[in-house]
Amino acid sequence: MFKDVHAQPRFNVGDAVARRTLAAVSGVAITIPDSRGLVHLQFRRFAGCPVCNLHLQSFRRRHSEIAAAGIREVIVFHSNAEDLRPYSADLPFAVIADPDKRLYLEFGVESSPRALLDPRAWPSILRGIIHSFVSIVRDRQPVPSLTPEGGRFGLPADFLIAIDGRVTASKYGIHADDQWSVEEVLTLAREAAPQRDAVPSSHHRPGHFVERTVMSNEPLRIDRDALNGLEFRIDAFSVPVGSRDRFEALMRRNVAFIERLPGFLHHAAFEKTQGTTLYDIVTIAVWSGPEAIATARERVRAYYQTIGFDMATEFASLGIVASLGYYRAPAELQ
Repeated sequence: MFKDVHAQPRFNVGDAVARRTLAAVSGVAITIPDSRGLVHLQFRRFAGCPVCNLHLQSFRRRHSEIAAAGIREVIVFHSNAEDLRPYSADLPFAVIADPDKRLYLEFGVESSPRALLDPRAWPSILRGIIHSFVSIVRDRQPVPSLTPEGGRFGLPADFLIAIDGRVTASKYGIHADDQWSVEEVLTLAREAAPQRDAVPSSHHRPGHFVERTVMSNEPLRIDRDALNGLEFRIDAFSVPVGSRDRFEALMRRNVAFIERLPGFLHHAAFEKTQGTTLYDIVTIAVWSGPEAIATARERVRAYYQTIGFDMATEFASLGIVASLGYYRAPAELQ
């Protein structure tokens, strides 16, 4: 009655992925392979897919850990960008719309009724439906289409792509929930680059002012000379406990956007351990100069307009108090 939809030959470990630039639904340009580190390319199913949403939440919760391992998450759906935006707004990584399934075809990602009919997928399907139902009731996401673009029988796939385009690991799922977990991705990344014992390559950019060796007793070193000419966006926040998860999601989404902008050098977040200050979280974004930070300001403003996000309104509803500012590091103060 049903037939599997077969695509092109599959990618194997060692195969090369051609360089390309994709447009995320947020409007950000995503380059694969990424010269700054590994790319975990995920092929999911359709906008609002309960299993996909549940799976991606596990990656959202551990995004900082994934990023620290030098991995960039890129998620592909066979839905259009408009349908995907309500489901991807809180995700701190790039989401790609591929309604024509061109990438699915290129990477050999298939469709099959076994996506839903395999009993091993049923527990996750049930959990995903319950999770989606709660989100719909709370008005956090719309009701997914009963006839999604590309159908309901899409199979998942995962690829880990090195900076030179080589596929270092791949997985073609045989049912809807047959996909890498966060732990598997982190393990595969360690195996792909066992020689890496330093901060991921994205932290070693020209003009970077902080150096630190992982698994070392050496102190954090700040190059004072390198501070000259840089621009800093330093924000302080007082975040109620009940708003912490939402705040972190917003912060990660923002970082995922600005780290692709020209002149971006680094981002760090700090949490207060003691002291009398009102603020318990401080973030610092480092830019190469005044022009870069001015361009970023305009790009972020346009991005927020595109996704319908108003920071002042959002923070007010969450009870978050913020102090936002732009700074330099004059040599006479060092």
